[in-house]
Amino acid sequence: MESARVRLGDRWTRSGDVVVTGRPFLDDECLDASAFAAHVAGTGAEAFCRAVADLNGFFGVLRETEDAVVAAVDRIRSAPLYYAVADGELYLSDDAHWLATVVDADDSDPTVAAEYLLTGCVTGSDTLAPGVRQLQSGELLVATAASDATASDGVDVQRQRYYRYERDDPPERADTDRLVDAYWDALDGAFGRLVEHADGRPIAISLSAGHDSRLVALALQRQEYEDLVAFTYGAAADEATTSERVADDLGIPWEFVAIDQDEVADWYHSAARRAFDRDAGWLASAPNYGLALAMRKLRRQGRLPEDAVVVTGDGAHTTGEHVPTRFRGRDRISRDLFVETLLDANYDAWGWDRAAHGDELGTRVLEAVGDRFRGDDEPFERAVAAYEEWDWAERQSKRIRSNAVYEHVGYDWWFPLWDAECVAFWRDVPTDRRVDKRFHDEFVERAYEAASTLDDPSATFPSGSDSLASVKQRVERVPVLGSLARRAYRRLQSPPNRYPDDPYLGMMSEEQFAAIVAAGADRTVPSHVEFHALGLLDRVAYDPAGPAESVDPVRVRPFVEER
Repeated sequence: MESARVRLGDRWTRSGDVVVTGRPFLDDECLDASAFAAHVAGTGAEAFCRAVADLNGFFGVLRETEDAVVAAVDRIRSAPLYYAVADGELYLSDDAHWLATVVDADDSDPTVAAEYLLTGCVTGSDTLAPGVRQLQSGELLVATAASDATASDGVDVQRQRYYRYERDDPPERADTDRLVDAYWDALDGAFGRLVEHADGRPIAISLSAGHDSRLVALALQRQEYEDLVAFTYGAAADEATTSERVADDLGIPWEFVAIDQDEVADWYHSAARRAFDRDAGWLASAPNYGLALAMRKLRRQGRLPEDAVVVTGDGAHTTGEHVPTRFRGRDRISRDLFVETLLDANYDAWGWDRAAHGDELGTRVLEAVGDRFRGDDEPFERAVAAYEEWDWAERQSKRIRSNAVYEHVGYDWWFPLWDAECVAFWRDVPTDRRVDKRFHDEFVERAYEAASTLDDPSATFPSGSDSLASVKQRVERVPVLGSLARRAYRRLQSPPNRYPDDPYLGMMSEEQFAAIVAAGADRTVPSHVEFHALGLLDRVAYDPAGPAESVDPVRVRPFVEER
């Protein structure tokens, strides 16, 4: 397509008219760049779509011909692609900021900016830069010269989902033993592919005190992979203590990265942080600078091998964790309840005027959900599937995706629990076993108890070591009451309610912190992502030589309740 302008970074490799990044798998064979390019080469968008849909793993791909440009991102958008149409030409890049200069985008749509502040990301195909679009998870783009010269400024752009995280029919109930065997089969396949990708290099596990990353460690030990290291970061002493205990129990070397307010302040106001923002592509979602600082310290201090492959516990199993309590016990879910519930659970970083702006943001929710919620109400199973698909496409693929951080500091990465085989397994797990991650957590606890050398391995899990946490988990599963209990617990416990308690608040002064809370933060302390989103949107003014100088709550006010 002669009217296309493509600009891609050095992580992409060209082979003929195909440009690729990542290491996908095809029928359990790991493809290098040339094999990947050969797999998608040929003619026709339909053939390209089928070829991409056959792939497992994490990748991005683009093919240019005289007639068209076709491009695709994987199932979790691990290699983001953006595009814009200007002056009769298609511009496509992995750099949304470059595209913003092409279309001369000066300011964000107010609704889009408000969504970014409330959620930490922009839903659908929008970005903060008007005119710059993003390919969504499992999505394919086909661009051709428009037959009607007035259409789309002379370029016809079509997008379609070649993959969707969906279930059309409720799965049959399954006994626990069958599910356990099926999950191990899926994990063995997924971690076998990780081992092939790592190819003998050290694997670094981002280890927390919970279930997800612990499963990663157990599955790698089941693969008899020997070169393992684990790391934990932050300031939570209890989580660090538990993580160290688990790593020691499993015989895995462990590193802890402590973070304090002074180093957060130094890094946040440095050129290094601004470079990270650019690399992380913040026009679609606010990057996790806390993780970036921790990984930078690990790299600079030589505490992880330079050729390490970083793995996390992120995966499809977490979508069930977010199935709303208030859906339970209902045969059908109304459209209003669906939208209200999703807004309450996800558009929650700041207080905002629901009466004035609920319809506006509710429309964005329904646009992102698309045809998964068609009528005025839907059966329970279909509503749950729609909610989980939104969580996959908008939360997991935009807010949770961490590989941009690892790439920024020079580490390779892999998400084994987002392997297609694991995703397929969870698609077929009955809803009552996915809700609250019930089956997943029970599975991990049983697996850990079988592998552990501790006298009481259950005490290393939150619900096992803290009776209050166990009661909290049971209460949260009760319809209506559970929703209220979860909200109350979040306000009381997470995040900390005093400025000195949170090292990540070192990016701002204590006076700014008070001003932001007064401006309408929905929680007692705004998280670092919320404050960073303010900075990225120019709602905070900075002195390059020191801390941020002021907060402008007036620009936030249209979406903030009066207090």
